[in-house]
Amino acid sequence: MADEKWRNEHTTRLHIRLMNESDKDVIEWLFQQPNKTDYIRGLIRKDMESKGLKRK
Repeated sequence: MADEKWRNEHTTRLHIRLMNESDKDVIEWLFQQPNKTDYIRGLIRKDMESKGLKRK
């Protein structure tokens, strides 16, 4: 119960919907990543950095 309370207060869950046919390459690539969260987080931070945005 306490773990769930902490998780709800300190994390955000995001969902994306991909098309099986047109996004097949993306789906396959993502499923090859050992840690999808770290992979996506890294891509976003790299993009933010390339645009001159700093991490808070």
